[in-house]
Amino acid sequence: MKKLIILMLTLLVPLGACAKKTYLDIQLDEVKKSQQYNTVNKFKGNSQQLLIDTDITNRQAGMVKDPGLIHIPTTEPIDEKKYASKLAKDEETYKKVKSRFSSRNFDGSGVNYYRVYRIAERIIRANNLDYVNWRIAIRKTPVHNASASEGNFILVNTGMYDTLGDNDDALAWILAHEMSHLILGHISRSRDLRATYEYNKQVYRGMRASASKDILDVRIKIQQNNILKEERNMEYMADTEGLNLIIKAGYSPEKAIEAVNLLNALSGNYDFGGDHPHAAFRLSNFRDTLMIANPNWVNIGRENIYNGEVLPCKMGSDRVSVIIPKAKKAKASYQLETPEERIIRMAYVTYKKGYLGSAKNYFKKWIELDKGNYVPYLYMSYANEVSYEVLKNSKYLRLAKKAAKKAYEYAPYSLDVQAQIKELEKL
Repeated sequence: MKKLIILMLTLLVPLGACAKKTYLDIQLDEVKKSQQYNTVNKFKGNSQQLLIDTDITNRQAGMVKDPGLIHIPTTEPIDEKKYASKLAKDEETYKKVKSRFSSRNFDGSGVNYYRVYRIAERIIRANNLDYVNWRIAIRKTPVHNASASEGNFILVNTGMYDTLGDNDDALAWILAHEMSHLILGHISRSRDLRATYEYNKQVYRGMRASASKDILDVRIKIQQNNILKEERNMEYMADTEGLNLIIKAGYSPEKAIEAVNLLNALSGNYDFGGDHPHAAFRLSNFRDTLMIANPNWVNIGRENIYNGEVLPCKMGSDRVSVIIPKAKKAKASYQLETPEERIIRMAYVTYKKGYLGSAKNYFKKWIELDKGNYVPYLYMSYANEVSYEVLKNSKYLRLAKKAAKKAYEYAPYSLDVQAQIKELEKL
């Protein structure tokens, strides 16, 4: 009876009285939300601004001292005429390879497999990755994704391939990202993590007779979250290593960032609790990685291409993949940085670019690894001296003198250390 009375009262109320907002009011609310989720501005803004760091100024970068005591991988630039001549010779070989690419050999989907081959082959040669065979497939599916699996197999979906269009730099980074998963051993690492998780889950279930079900369920959930965190970290590292690979191959990071930017602007890649980080975080990682990129990587990659021969290509048995066989005589293989090598590069490159706050942080990490080495203390003194001259804060002068004194303890006969101490005394 009560429900019937409420219904009758509702019917007596004019329809207009129930409408708190008109459709125009709803439009106004949506316009506000659209500003937040506007993919146009989001995409354009991220594309135009790669590096944001208030700690860097052109003045600081021009003031830093460098007596040449820190060494990171470097090589002399290849003579331009010799390099151009080698590339022209390679093109003749590529023409022979291209003749194998036709609609009769592949699936006729519109995918330019020769383009895929050229991009992948360039990354492989520039980074000494020709010690093993590589297989790359483009498969028809609207999913905007790519993946890697054992056997050095890389799969790019046409949803990803088509969305990137003619942006070779972005496609190069996608391929390099998946190559990095294989180089870094992420496939087996993820499998081991999940095998351990399944084993522990069975152990926990066997304990239910003697423990609370809620407590055991929490333990299982914690283990699951730890695995997902590890896998997200692997994605960050594949992004980072992939960026390093394409820089050596001569591709543009500024253009390559479109691949991640599309995820962030168009879909956001929200996957709460998933094994991939949010695309916005991946963009930040991308920018941070550029900040510490070795400026000489391009020359190293060019040298590898100059000294290497064109890698052939053949059709996969599935008719949608290309196989790039390993070199008959691989001269070298890709070498991953050790933690110490990476810390030294991070410290030195950020220092030279004027990112002094970051540089000091990584010099500290270097000191933690090698406390008896005077070099990071000396560069720490240099960095604080520049901070003092720019900011006129006496704190940085004290820190500069403290670091120089520490460098003197380990290398009292170093002329660079002696010169730094004398100079600081004048300030």
